[in-house]
Amino acid sequence: MKSAKPHAGECEAIILAGELKADYVLLDDRSARKAAQQKRIPVMGTLGVLLVAKSLNLLPAVEPCLRELITAGHYVDSATYRNILTKAGEL
Repeated sequence: MKSAKPHAGECEAIILAGELKADYVLLDDRSARKAAQQKRIPVMGTLGVLLVAKSLNLLPAVEPCLRELITAGHYVDSATYRNILTKAGEL
């Protein structure tokens, strides 16, 4: 099975992050994350952003946001769900 390639916008984000020497590039798509990591560009996804926001007291709780993301169609497997809530101190 051939792996999917990042879309044009994701490729542009990876290139720009590399040029700017960004701390992170924000990506959720697996193929895009892999492409960025191959270029040694640190990656953070939506769930990581939620954890950072909570750690900075910009967000009182991660769990309601996580539920909203899932309701909107963002896939989060049960192990990841528990892991994120554990890291957020909510489980």
